[in-house]
Amino acid sequence: PFNLAGDRVKDIRLCQLSGGIATYGDKLNRRWVELPCAKIEYLKQWAKDCWNGSERRFIVWCFFNREVARITKELRAILGDDRVVAITGDEEKFLLVDNPMCRYNWSTFKDSFNSRAPGQIQGIVAQISKLNAGANLQGCDDMIYFSHTWRYIHRKQSEERPDRPGRIGSFRTQNLCYLKSKDEAILQAMTNHRDFAGSFDLQSYRELDLDEV
Repeated sequence: PFNLAGDRVKDIRLCQLSGGIATYGDKLNRRWVELPCAKIEYLKQWAKDCWNGSERRFIVWCFFNREVARITKELRAILGDDRVVAITGDEEKFLLVDNPMCRYNWSTFKDSFNSRAPGQIQGIVAQISKLNAGANLQGCDDMIYFSHTWRYIHRKQSEERPDRPGRIGSFRTQNLCYLKSKDEAILQAMTNHRDFAGSFDLQSYRELDLDEV
């Protein structure tokens, strides 16, 4: 059976299920499975309809590294391996999920994305706590929140990434969530400009190792 554990991590597991991932087994023998997910299917269709064959730039924000890995895989299958980059580390440890020796350094990566030039980086899939601040990504046309941070400051800062000096025109933002789910409750908290504490305190959340989840 899937591990929902105790109250302290129950909300985390429910959020993972909303993102189409689940874990079972104990910490030493943990196994991950990918589940059917309407949000994934929506994102794939959006990529085929709006991004494939275009130079529109996009950012997909995720709460979990496992979501970053899965979405990157799905979007690369549609757009091409060199067109989508995944970020799960800070700017000093810029990583591709499946290629730790990424050939882009921080500066050339941003230049490639913001240039909107053919054949350059088109999309970013990022763990929101790793890229919510400090990056000027004014080339972005579409910003999609696949899953939602529990900290309002991360949400607010991430919203500002495309709205930087050199911005030309508008950009579009979408929030994906299941109705009557933990997703919706978190998104409502962000709309009300507050953190979402869930069933455990924020200090416990801040101490979570998101590489583990």
